[in-house]
Amino acid sequence: MSKLEVKEIGPISGETDLKLGQSGGTVTLAEGALPVGWEKAGFTAAYSVSAWVPDGVNSTPDYNNMPISETSGTSVDGTDFVVSQAPIGLDIVGSGDARDNVIKIIHPGVYIIYTAIQARTSGSSTSIKTLACSAIINGEIVRQGSSSYSPANFSMVNNANNVAWSYGPCMNDTWTGLLNEGDEVQFFYDGLTSSGAIRIQGLVGSIIYVGDSD
Repeated sequence: MSKLEVKEIGPISGETDLKLGQSGGTVTLAEGALPVGWEKAGFTAAYSVSAWVPDGVNSTPDYNNMPISETSGTSVDGTDFVVSQAPIGLDIVGSGDARDNVIKIIHPGVYIIYTAIQARTSGSSTSIKTLACSAIINGEIVRQGSSSYSPANFSMVNNANNVAWSYGPCMNDTWTGLLNEGDEVQFFYDGLTSSGAIRIQGLVGSIIYVGDSD
């Protein structure tokens, strides 16, 4: 009877080709099966995107969802965006406009969501009235105190106190919590000047898987 010696094999799942000597063959693992020595299947998830929004209309809030896509591009409103970390272990669900796309969770666990915003106005005497960014999870704005994803007494602080800035300020928000399979995540931003135009100069949104809930 022939003997088979396997000296080294990496993690495999599903159906994979396995070369045996000079012959070939296919090995199919049973559902949930893992190579000897592996406690559980590895999983990583990451996504990161940044964007630049053109000047808005005078005195009109520039409020919108941040573009989400698998590759860099330009949204229909002229927003340029760069995907610096392509989705790994996450699904991007398209809807025809990158501003309306969502990130769908395909593996339950603990995630970190980071958002940041920086803006400039049309001049040094023009003040930024409001500036905010956050994540939207299953239709709820995380930064709102009423959100089920917010800690107790956690409310959105987006008032820049009408101080005049021609560049800045930069605001960011980090949320850590449990997401379930099928959950949907978006990023949103909000910018408003007392008068004059506002340009959202920098937007950053990212989501990173950090581990199982247990």
